[in-house]
Amino acid sequence: YTPAVFGNLMDEFTEPEICHTPADTLVLMMKAMGIENVANFPFPTAPKEEVLWSALTHLRAIEALDQAYHITPLGRQLALYPLLPRFAKMLLLAAQQQCPEGSVLGHVVVIVSCLSLVTEIFMHLPRDPSELRRGAKAPKEQAEGLSGDPSPPKSEGAGDPSRTGEEGKATVAAPEAEEERRTRALERRRAKLQKLRRRALATRHRKGVAKFSS
Repeated sequence: YTPAVFGNLMDEFTEPEICHTPADTLVLMMKAMGIENVANFPFPTAPKEEVLWSALTHLRAIEALDQAYHITPLGRQLALYPLLPRFAKMLLLAAQQQCPEGSVLGHVVVIVSCLSLVTEIFMHLPRDPSELRRGAKAPKEQAEGLSGDPSPPKSEGAGDPSRTGEEGKATVAAPEAEEERRTRALERRRAKLQKLRRRALATRHRKGVAKFSS
């Protein structure tokens, strides 16, 4: 990106985490600390009102809060878990289940671990097998481009001309090798730009902290 884009289109500071994450855990911790009026709490950066009301509704649905939005004994137990309250209740209920085949806690722990991931854990496979093969080749090509050690391209004159079809194969391979070189160069350039962007954001953040402290 250019200096004009960096100065005019990018935010000076990143958005606070409280503005784009679920507030269920925050509201439950505040209730456990005895802060009943969550909506009027003087947050440094207050989340949206609908986010707080959504958290209160979720907590009441899992019985962490009663009908009057007061914390329940179950809610105090859930507040001790470093997880979203709905996941904490899954673990708590699994620990209380007694099955003849054995405890289900281990299976629920695996499920909660998957649901707690930020990234997508499910793969959406295409119906066309050819698209699936192309998608499997893409990560390998990207890894080769980032490593900076691409394999030497095939030349058009490679092979024995006396063999039938060898010259045609070399001619077809030349455009593919050129496309691979372009893809790898683009990936290296993209990685370099991302590194420069992170460095610029860190520098701007340090300048902002120093300005705020002074």
